[in-house]
Amino acid sequence: IKGKDDASHKPYQFMAINAHLIFGTSSDRWREFEALVNWIRDRVVQQDKMYYPNYVLLGDLNLDYDNPGRDFAKMESLMKGIDVGTPDEIHVNFPFLDVHPNESEHFTSNVKLSQRYDQIGLFFCDTDGECVGFPTHAENKYMGKDDNGPDYGVFNFTELFAKAVEGMSFKDMSKVQGTAFVRRFEHEVSDHMPIWLRLSLTPTPTSTSVGAE
Repeated sequence: IKGKDDASHKPYQFMAINAHLIFGTSSDRWREFEALVNWIRDRVVQQDKMYYPNYVLLGDLNLDYDNPGRDFAKMESLMKGIDVGTPDEIHVNFPFLDVHPNESEHFTSNVKLSQRYDQIGLFFCDTDGECVGFPTHAENKYMGKDDNGPDYGVFNFTELFAKAVEGMSFKDMSKVQGTAFVRRFEHEVSDHMPIWLRLSLTPTPTSTSVGAE
């Protein structure tokens, strides 16, 4: 992917992986997710045998957190340990698993604003600075701080529709009101909202975006 004044910087080189994981029991879903992220990580580790050195995973991973205390801890453990035993230059980052610096809670991507099924994951190697534009997990706390830097978010059309049609925030609706309201568009439009990630192009002050729905 190239941008304005592309001659002054190297383009991103990555393979995009569009995934829609199983919708079933949480144990089945978790095993599939764990196998997928480990497989992608191994591709980055063995990049000398791969056509592309970096990978972007995006799509409906059907990740839910019915038991936040248990499920968050499980996810945190996997993400913290996924690069153990790999070279220091290997990075794995799922920005949407963190609370955005400008928000007070995690982004949700279903139209009922209750789950975080959709994700974007970055798997990359930064051996010589070529991938400096990919944000690491440590850099998530700076997301959105620079108009030309990396950022991520959700196109919240549920809130847009609620204010346009009902003149109120979806979060101010009762459970019965919210359920009835969502039924008016979840099948005609979508039951998931688009998520997006902006990558900075350095040193040129331009950017590009990748997204998933």
